[in-house]
Amino acid sequence: MRLKYRTVFFDLDDTLFDHQRHRRDALVALRQAAGLADDIDVLALERAHDRHQQLTEQRLMAGELSLAQARLERLRGTLREFGADAGDEQLLALENIYVAAYEREWTTVPGAIELLHALRQAGARLVLITNGRVQNQYPKLERLGLRAHLDEVLVSEEVGCEKPSMQFFQLALARGRCRANEGIVVGDLWHTDILGAHQMGMAAIWLNRYGYQRGPLAQPIEITGYVPLEETLRLFVQD
Repeated sequence: MRLKYRTVFFDLDDTLFDHQRHRRDALVALRQAAGLADDIDVLALERAHDRHQQLTEQRLMAGELSLAQARLERLRGTLREFGADAGDEQLLALENIYVAAYEREWTTVPGAIELLHALRQAGARLVLITNGRVQNQYPKLERLGLRAHLDEVLVSEEVGCEKPSMQFFQLALARGRCRANEGIVVGDLWHTDILGAHQMGMAAIWLNRYGYQRGPLAQPIEITGYVPLEETLRLFVQD
């Protein structure tokens, strides 16, 4: 199998690790524990959770909140959107329930391990590129056995910049030991993964498992999953 690319750059959450599945499990557990109505759609909870995660992340990065405070404020804001309020002690208990449900029986995206193995066997260099904190991202790699398949790991907190900045992708190319036209990015987020690759002149595969609308500018290859593996591998192989 002769590959088109010297290096393949994989995002982590919802590209290798099935984050969305586990977060939805956690939000269902939170809905029950917080006494919210059973007919509240988990997708509505997810959208609210996203909004407050972004808000608290900004305050965290600005030094206005500690990580523990940010997690409680994220939860407080999410619950208030559905008419529920809680004090800090109850929020802490709910956060523990959320985390326990999220961390139960972690799984990879179907076909991800098999794809990594096949690409490595074909001679590709494999580099993980993820925005996040070391304490959150490294345990996923270890528990799921992903680290053994990767040549390099770039976590934004560790390298001091994040996707989609050119600085991050320049570091990624250096770790990947390739030029932009020798690498391809595989990711699920349009703004960080796909546009980040586009601005560097890199090819990209958009893993769009949830039917999101494509954004402007970039024209990546779009797939809805890695299975069947033979079809996905054709995207990496020279004609």
